[in-house]
Amino acid sequence: MSIIEKILIKKPREVAGSRTQNLFDYQVSFAALLILNLLENKNRFLAFLDYLDDIVIMDELDNPTQITFYQVKTSNKSMTLTTMISEKYLEYMNDNVSFFTEENVKSIFVSNEEFLFGVKNARGNKLVSHKEENSLIDFTTFINQSEDNEKIIDQIRSSLGEVDLSKFYLYRTSLPIRGHDVFIKGQLVEYLQKINSKLDVPAINSIYLQFIKKLSDLSATVFNHSIIEKDLLLSNKAFDNDSFSKILSRATEFMIPIDHNKIYSFSVSVLSYKPKDINIKNFSERYTNFSLSVFENPAIYSKIMNEIKKISVDSITNENLVDYIIEQCDKNTDISTTTYYKRYIDLIILVLLYKGGDEHAITN
Repeated sequence: MSIIEKILIKKPREVAGSRTQNLFDYQVSFAALLILNLLENKNRFLAFLDYLDDIVIMDELDNPTQITFYQVKTSNKSMTLTTMISEKYLEYMNDNVSFFTEENVKSIFVSNEEFLFGVKNARGNKLVSHKEENSLIDFTTFINQSEDNEKIIDQIRSSLGEVDLSKFYLYRTSLPIRGHDVFIKGQLVEYLQKINSKLDVPAINSIYLQFIKKLSDLSATVFNHSIIEKDLLLSNKAFDNDSFSKILSRATEFMIPIDHNKIYSFSVSVLSYKPKDINIKNFSERYTNFSLSVFENPAIYSKIMNEIKKISVDSITNENLVDYIIEQCDKNTDISTTTYYKRYIDLIILVLLYKGGDEHAITN
């Protein structure tokens, strides 16, 4: 039985109580951080959000060979073994790895604070800690650093019974509790600048908002496990490389050149077209509003772009190009009667022509 088949038949555990909004947001941010690291390293992946665990990462969709479970908890004090046992964190880890005994499986417990392990009533030097941020350590190695390692293992077994700790890992993350959203946006910007240095501020903002919203929606969706369908599970709970590519592609298509002076100059010098706002200052203000509004009005913007792309302009001179396109668009009352069209149609045309180049290819 494949990993994905096992994912489908394994019933998710019931989560007692409700998460605070901050913890929910933090888990989404940590999922985003994991995904950005995978993208940065050019790894194929399939991520499940809040299904079987807070985050589940498989190495690919079609023929996965690895599966990693992440349980993410925030705290304002050290994470102890006693807490992990009493709050059933270890039990949840064991429940997942024991179901995938034949696969390459890991269960990673993530905390923003250090890990401090010892036996009950242990004192001073009998406690061992894992303080290093962004460093993965397996349970066995960590526990063996303690002179009470056998007692620690006995304490775990008294709660879980016989357990294979070789698949258990601890990870202290540097992702801050306060400002974790800002941290993720910074990581995203760094990644985007590496893959496409031409992305403008509105496009980057759009990618961030779409990325986080998609992960949040996947996390918040409650999947009906009685319906065991692969495609349904993937559409409701999963995010992969293609999911990010679609977000990136959409933002690139909507991308508006930042420098309004270039659009103004292109309009006047190349097309011999006088914008509605011939005064450069007024043009700048209107263009700024247009740039910001694009991602707030994706549906109508897409409709207008699609209508423009249908128009044949091969026999139209530069001087008549914008007016001709507006005339043709005016015939489509579905778009021409909208406030957005009336306000920005000339700017939409100018941007598409500018991006299309000298041959007036009205596509990206």
